[in-house]
Amino acid sequence: MKKPGNFTEDIHVKDYRAPFEPFRKTSSDLIAIEGRGKESLNGKWHFTLDPLEYTLRGSWYKEEHYDAAGREKPVDYDFDQSRRVEVPSCWNMETPELFYYNSSAAYVRTFRYRRHKEGERVFLNFEGAAYRAYVFLNGRPVALHDGASTPFSVEITDTVKEENRLIVLVDSHRADDRVPMTNTDWFNYGGLYRDVYLVRTGKTVIKSWFLRLVPGSGYSRIAIDLTADGLDEGTARLSVPALGIDEDIPV
Repeated sequence: MKKPGNFTEDIHVKDYRAPFEPFRKTSSDLIAIEGRGKESLNGKWHFTLDPLEYTLRGSWYKEEHYDAAGREKPVDYDFDQSRRVEVPSCWNMETPELFYYNSSAAYVRTFRYRRHKEGERVFLNFEGAAYRAYVFLNGRPVALHDGASTPFSVEITDTVKEENRLIVLVDSHRADDRVPMTNTDWFNYGGLYRDVYLVRTGKTVIKSWFLRLVPGSGYSRIAIDLTADGLDEGTARLSVPALGIDEDIPV
């Protein structure tokens, strides 16, 4: 049967989340931010309830307001005219009518970026988004993350511009494969409820490190586990002034 000319495909697609799976971020993508130059993206963000997830289903994240011929398209949203809420916070505590809301909502803000040095790499770091977060930068998907209480990082070096538009769809609904699951006596708060940072690094990134005493050494030896990205081999400098340690170590 021929579809009518005004047929809207997106409302019939059940697996509309599948295209975003390639952007999933896990602990292997996380970078440590302690001691690094970071810029806070906290503050007032525009906030739009989206229980049907049209930010995904209808590609609202692309913010396409005009067709190929330059004609204005009818749209069902206006992120910039929506209310503003504080980040970090749980949306359930922002207004009384949101107290029992357990579904999805879109957070939107803009930010400027000016490169500080050649070869600079740029990351977004989210300290906590309950429960699932879809991240879009300048109309492109860049991250998907599950886990309300775990941070995640996404590199945006190739996507960031001088003027940027950041959209985060946060989904807090209960599910059997989430914590808390459907039959848990636990109120499920939602939102960007921890800090959001822009993080700058050099070309070589020390993603994580762990310093420890060597067992059986009589407190006289230490070992370090270090994970680096953007380097085949080289050296790192380990400095612990209180112990008189200042050494180059192989990586």
